[in-house]
Amino acid sequence: MKKLVLILSAIFLYCACGGNQPSSVISVSLSPSAQTTIDQGQSLNFTATVTNDTSGSGVTWSMSGTTCSGTACGTFSNKTATAATYNAPTTVSANMTVTVMATSVKDTTKSVTSAVVITPAPGITTTSLASGTVVQRPGLKRSHSDNREVSLGGRARVYS
Repeated sequence: MKKLVLILSAIFLYCACGGNQPSSVISVSLSPSAQTTIDQGQSLNFTATVTNDTSGSGVTWSMSGTTCSGTACGTFSNKTATAATYNAPTTVSANMTVTVMATSVKDTTKSVTSAVVITPAPGITTTSLASGTVVQRPGLKRSHSDNREVSLGGRARVYS
């Protein structure tokens, strides 16, 4: 009888502790995971991997920013359960950081984020030369009248 109690106790303990069953804890990873910098109007592809998601439910995609909200932060296209394309806004006035988040559908407490820095178009500065300024280069001739004469390699053209 003692043997039977001992065997039943061991079986109960083994079953109560879960035995050799694999872990069913959901975890989510994202690629790219490191901060990425793109220009305004560009796109970036993301891929999420959900470990222990036996149903294949995948993730939901969201984004947020400290200086934007809604579509001002950008948009997603080509969304699937494990992939999405982030599309940066077409115009930004200064560097803007957007956080892309992938959240497990099966366990919404499990999510992962990746930062995207969007840079604006470079500024272009022009400088006007003072009236009557002549720039002289070898092989280049320019007159001071209303017509402009340019000579390159012996060929002259007059522009009005």
